[in-house]
Amino acid sequence: VEILEKQRDHEQAARIWMKLGLNYHLAYDFKNAQEACDAGFSAWQKAATAPPTIAAPAPHALRIGWRGVPDINPLNSRSINTRVVLSQLFTGLVDLTPEWSFIPGVARRWQILDGGHRYLFHLRDDFLWSDGTTVTAEDFIFGWRSKLKPSTWEEPAMYLFVLKGARDYYFGLNNDPDSIGARAVDELTI
Repeated sequence: VEILEKQRDHEQAARIWMKLGLNYHLAYDFKNAQEACDAGFSAWQKAATAPPTIAAPAPHALRIGWRGVPDINPLNSRSINTRVVLSQLFTGLVDLTPEWSFIPGVARRWQILDGGHRYLFHLRDDFLWSDGTTVTAEDFIFGWRSKLKPSTWEEPAMYLFVLKGARDYYFGLNNDPDSIGARAVDELTI
């Protein structure tokens, strides 16, 4: 990582730091996981200020020939075809690289608290909806609660079962959406 940082390849250094953070996290070493992620966040900040090393995007719309996409509403993503298209349209809190490393998405950084039982995500303020409004913490909470509504009965909702109370809410054992262990602390913090 030191060699990459000396060569000013901050993006690659950030990816390595984030992968190291994930490995520490999987080993339940949350202190070192947070330190590696913090180093990764710092490298991402340096990469963001560096001049771009790739060409600008193509000056035309992305067109994909895909059959059987019944609905592109993220709350109704019942088919794999729909999910593939949605993955091209939306960004989550974090993104996954081809090397299976987690990198910042809408979240610019996060903190691992209480021995890995609680996470605090700090969102970027430059992610906008198509109408120009800022993507907020409440947008994520709304989406997660909607996905977990018992009436949806969707397989992707199981990925949200890591949230405290999410499984009980999904299966109708608790009807209080506030019991789900995710909340907006402020406009840009989950």
